[in-house]
Amino acid sequence: MASTEGLVPITRKFLASYYDKYPFPPLSDDVSRLCSEIRSIIPDLLKESPPSSGFFMSPFIWNLHG
Repeated sequence: MASTEGLVPITRKFLASYYDKYPFPPLSDDVSRLCSEIRSIIPDLLKESPPSSGFFMSPFIWNLHG
């Protein structure tokens, strides 16, 4: 088994300090626009080609940059 010596847990505090030091660049406005377009065509796609048995669409997909 690999050693875990020296590793630290990835906590919210750790991530916050990381992103304070290395800020994430803002997303382009195109990302929000494209997400909205994709969300708007999902119902039509599902009507044309219903999902197979056992298919699960995460609620996350409906909330992307919404």
